Amino acid sequence: MHTHTGSSGRVSGANGLGREAAFTLIELLVVIAVIAVLLGILLPALARSKAAAQKTKCLSNLRQMGVAFELYSTDNQQRFPLNYDGLAGRQMVPNWAYGNMADLVDRRDYESLLSPARTLLAPYLQEPRLYKCPSDRTDAVRSVSLNCRVNPVRLKDEPRWLWGAGTNYPVFRRPTDMLWPSMTFTVLDEEEATINDGYFAVDLSNTGEPTGEGTPIPLVIIDFPGQRHSRSAGVAFGDGHVEVVRWKDALIGAETRFPGLRVDPSSFDGRWLHEHAVGQSIVVR
Repeated sequence: MHTHTGSSGRVSGANGLGREAAFTLIELLVVIAVIAVLLGILLPALARSKAAAQKTKCLSNLRQMGVAFELYSTDNQQRFPLNYDGLAGRQMVPNWAYGNMADLVDRRDYESLLSPARTLLAPYLQEPRLYKCPSDRTDAVRSVSLNCRVNPVRLKDEPRWLWGAGTNYPVFRRPTDMLWPSMTFTVLDEEEATINDGYFAVDLSNTGEPTGEGTPIPLVIIDFPGQRHSRSAGVAFGDGHVEVVRWKDALIGAETRFPGLRVDPSSFDGRWLHEHAVGQSIVVR
């Protein structure tokens, strides 16, 4: 019997039935190679799009938090909410945001973020996910902390990291205490290695001691901002605007040497934290 191949690519036999010609191994390899090239092109673009969306969401969360601070102060005699230094886990003391992320129970406690008896911003922020950067993959319910100079308090003693070594920088009990609110950060995303209470410590005494005693050797970094957005962190300021701040030197990997990392006085990151904690140029001692 004779068979013939028509122009359609079908193979006909004596029974008159046809079958499609199968792909050769080389053709399959070519298809796989093309798919691999397309994935190589598309996946980085998709990753960039996802990162951009997370950054936008992070800034949106911080913007809503800034509005919550404004509403709270309006309803409470123009005062900021309490900002506890060193609040231990499960102490029923109302704070701007309840919970210590170093405590295994607190770090998973969404309900306390919705309770006005524990979280003072709860009436203004009804979604607990607003306290967490969408790029944070940990199980902690909060990734943000509040500038230690914004209405600082402590249960028994004076709040730490505020004075000492001749410093004379202000604390901010009310929004009007900020002379340069557009330059003063309020809430920022904190590095997961250092986040605990909601009190972001900046040591303007440069002693590396909580009470500011000792010899100042600039510059000292105590708490570290997050680096989740390509070595950047979302930051909210006293006037309500938000930014993504990119870190340039000392902060990358430095949190492993916590606490009291000393950096060069020319450090961009160290100076940024010090100056924007008070909204003014600092005196390096």
